[in-house]
Amino acid sequence: MEISLRPELQKFIDEKLKTGEYKSVDDVVNGALLALRNRPAPSHEDLAELRQEIAIGTEQADRKEFVEFRATDVISKGREELQRKQKAG
Repeated sequence: MEISLRPELQKFIDEKLKTGEYKSVDDVVNGALLALRNRPAPSHEDLAELRQEIAIGTEQADRKEFVEFRATDVISKGREELQRKQKAG
C-alpha cells in the first residue's frame, strides 16, 4: 500500500522517528490509526451542545460582548498560577 502525505505530516513522522519514540514509519502510522479508532466519537447531544455554545458566542461577538486578550498574556497568567500552586504545595 502506498499513501501520500502532506509535507507537515511527513515532517511530524520524521520527528517521531528522530526522537526514537517510534522505530519505523509503520509504527507511527499504526499508532495514529489505533488512536483514531479508540477515540470516542462525539454524541449527537455533544454536537448539539457545541453548536448551541457556538451560536451563543457568535451572538455575543456580534454585540461586541467580549474581552480582547493576547495569548501570551493568558500563558503568562497560567504560568504564574502554576508557580503559586507549586509553592503552596
